[in-house]
Amino acid sequence: MLKRARAFPLWSTLVLLGALAHRAPGAAQDAASAEFLALPALAGTRGGSLVSSINGDPRTFNHLLAHEILSTTVSDLISADLVHVDRATLKLEPALARDWEVSQDRRSYTLHLRRGLRFSDGAPFGADDVLFSFQVVADPKVPSSSGDQLRVDGVFPALARVDSHTVRVTFPRPTGAGLRVLDSVVILPRHRLEKLYREGRLPSAWGPETSPSEIAGMGPFRLREYQPGVKILPERNPCN
Repeated sequence: MLKRARAFPLWSTLVLLGALAHRAPGAAQDAASAEFLALPALAGTRGGSLVSSINGDPRTFNHLLAHEILSTTVSDLISADLVHVDRATLKLEPALARDWEVSQDRRSYTLHLRRGLRFSDGAPFGADDVLFSFQVVADPKVPSSSGDQLRVDGVFPALARVDSHTVRVTFPRPTGAGLRVLDSVVILPRHRLEKLYREGRLPSAWGPETSPSEIAGMGPFRLREYQPGVKILPERNPCN
């Protein structure tokens, strides 16, 4: 699942590897039928690398818990959201959700998730990951700022699982922002983080000391290597 990469601050080394990679186990058979997001205007050339610099080290690789630019710079690359606001046109675009319908009372949005997608570790993506992510965002014990942007009159929207690839988001009343409030609310891998969440250890998950093999996302890259003060090495997500 592709997500538009954002600009990097200048100054440790950030190396983006775009070389072709083998797909994770189980991903290859889904490639032909997967509903990938295609952005022809942003098409590039496979292979090569991009080297940039940042002025410090990230405090976390979990975008949900990232509160400063160094953390969001890297976590943006390995994460994806349901819908996305184009920063150039300010238009709402599909992302992990391919399309949606709005109820007559303008309070509910039924989102249809792209099928055949997988996290960077090869695990399938579906409605249960969305519901888990929103459960985490709504939890006051989790220090995430995403929950505040979703609340209307102090009330968090209700989430319902319609089927394995359909979810319904219902707000307490119609809002002018609509689905725009979902921009940058990343979807977490339930299979990786649910146990840590139930044990109360999610706020410390995916810290700088975490092995890259334990981190999975839906963004265009996955974390291959991290050496504090030396380099951060994201590589192409093999499931994209």
